[in-house]
Amino acid sequence: MLSGIEVLCHSSIKINKHLIMYIDPYKIENETHDADIIFCTHTHYDHFSEEDILKLKNDRTIIIGTEDCYVNAMKLGFAEDRIRIVEPNKHYEVLRNKI
Repeated sequence: MLSGIEVLCHSSIKINKHLIMYIDPYKIENETHDADIIFCTHTHYDHFSEEDILKLKNDRTIIIGTEDCYVNAMKLGFAEDRIRIVEPNKHYEVLRNKI
């Protein structure tokens, strides 16, 4: 397998390279609060799991998702400047100076 990449559960993936990034976190066992970036593809419970996002989130975490994720992220306590909304077929850079 690829170093630093773990398939966790269902479509959940953790990438631990220069940053710690989670994609669609679901059924996370431990509260690590270690996420630099959380990417959610949509708001279904198994892709935007509020319980699991709260286990990973910290004050520096940036959450990235589609427009329907915005309100849910605000409810979870993400500051507006820590939420990035993405659209299909567009290019985005997040934390470029950290990589």
